[in-house]
Formats: sequence, structure tokens, C-alpha cells
Amino acid sequence: MRRVVMLVLVVMSACHSDNSGNTGDGPSIDELPRVAHDATCAFSVRCGLFASTADCDAYYRVGDDPSPAAAVEAGKTSYDASAAKACYDAIANADCDSTQESAREFPEACDHIFTGTAQTGESCTSNFECASNNCANRTDEDCPTGTCGPAEVIAHGGESCQIHQCDQGLFCNADQLCSELEAENVPCDFDSDCAYGLGCIGNAATKNCKPVPHIGEPCPDGECAEVNSTCNAQGTCVAVGLPGDPCAFDVDCTSFGSCNTETLQCESYPMLGEMCLSTCVGDSFCDMTAMMCVALLENGGACTNSGQCASQFCNSANQCAARDVCI
Repeated sequence: MRRVVMLVLVVMSACHSDNSGNTGDGPSIDELPRVAHDATCAFSVRCGLFASTADCDAYYRVGDDPSPAAAVEAGKTSYDASAAKACYDAIANADCDSTQESAREFPEACDHIFTGTAQTGESCTSNFECASNNCANRTDEDCPTGTCGPAEVIAHGGESCQIHQCDQGLFCNADQLCSELEAENVPCDFDSDCAYGLGCIGNAATKNCKPVPHIGEPCPDGECAEVNSTCNAQGTCVAVGLPGDPCAFDVDCTSFGSCNTETLQCESYPMLGEMCLSTCVGDSFCDMTAMMCVALLENGGACTNSGQCASQFCNSANQCAARDVCI
């Protein structure tokens, strides 16, 4: 089994204001989308998921949301640039071995980029406006509104995880109690049950926490540790193919590309003007009727999802539009 660790963040942008409540030394709010993009690409290129930064840039689009900066400007949240820098530095430098702690756990600094000022019971449009980081019962609208609820409760060792998530370094065991991660050769159900550096591997009936093979090592259980590795037909962990590398099946290639069954070479997903099956890169999307990568839609164009829009926002009227400022 190939494991691709994706540390996903919702990152937003807007015009920077000198009196916006920013603290710390790091990127300004308007720089955040590019910083997030660059961190993702730094990790992905270093770990062999893309051949180059240019290929990664073509795959991922830089996001844009004006609401966080507007909330900072209005005093509804504060922004910690130091936390933002620490967050994205951690993502860029996460281990390529998916069993390691930095690859499995969300960087703590990312939870402290925004701190809301609204208290429990006050209105909100997003989590970052609430001191509890929990905007609950939001309406289903382009600018949803809700009410700040209590902060998420994190369960500690020995505490119940029936409702609450366990703290980092713990897992929810069969008795639904938070327990220390399992040591080597202990039975398990999921990778997250095992201590860092181990994976839950074996057949369905006898899975145990074990070291996961690395590139160049035998993979009798079909699993490999690195995010850019796969267990080949000969039972050895190998690096996935990048564009131009030989392949027989999609699994032989990076998850951000496919195997051309005619040339038997890995290739990037198609771009504007090329035939497609589902995925296009660059400023295009796959028109499923024409099976062609077509240009992104301008505001006012009919859409079914935000990935079809140049603005990256398809509103509730199914039209591409500028994203609303929601505070």
C-alpha cells in the first residue's frame, strides 16, 4: 500500500493592514497562500512526488479568501506571523517516511496562526473568529453564520475517546480509552495505533505494529514507508515513477500523474487543450462532456464546483464569483 501524507490546511488571504493585530515575525496575511503553496511544493518535490517545483506549481493553485484579514482588521481575530512561519516550515520539512511523527502529526503551530476574540454564544462565520476555535451550527450559505461553541475537548491517557479525540501520541483502543501508542509486534488495527516509526501491517487477521520497509527493501505485506514509494510486482519497495519513467500501471507512477498505457511511461495530468479523463492541471479543468481540458470559467459562468472557476469559488447559485468577505 502506498501512503501519501497530505497535510492539508485551509489558508486564506487578503490585503494586509498595518493596524491589523499581527504579532510575531513571519509572513503577512496576504503572503499566507503563497507560503502555504510553497511549503507544500517544497515537501512534495523533496520527497519525490513531483519532478520539479514547476510541476508542483502547475498542479496546485494558490488559494485566496479575503475573510481572515477582514476579521483581523475588524478585531474579531488576531494573526500570529511567527506561528504561521513555524507551521509552514514544519510542513516543508516533514519527514518523507510516513511512519515518522512529523509526517503523521499536524504541526501544533498551525493551530495558533489565528486566535478569535468571540466568546461562547456570540455570532461567528468561521472557527478563527471564536476564542474556542469552534463556530458551531453554521448555516448552509455562501457566507454561513453560526454561534461560537465550547472548545474541543482533547482526551488524555486513560480517558474516554467515545466522543473526544485523543491527544497527540495516544490512540483510541478497543475499549474506547486513550492509550499509549503500541510497541513493535503488538496487534493493531490501524497505522495510527502504532508508535512512530512503525506501521500496522500483515494480513487482516494478524496485523501487528512493525517497521515498514523502505525503498530497496522487500515488502512482503505490500507496504512501503516513504510517501513516494510503492511495492512493485517483484515484492520490493521502489520509488514511484515521475514523468518519463517507465510504468505498467498507474500505481507505478506518482499519485500526481498517471501511466500512459500506450507509451508505458509516467506522465503529468493533462493541461489546457489536452484530452482528459477527470483531472487537469494549470489554469484548466476537465470538461466531462468534451473530455477536454478547458479554460477556467470567469465570474458569472455556470459551475458545479469551485475547481472550475478562475476565482476558485462556485457560489450557491452555481455561478463562478468573487469570494465574499464573511465576518
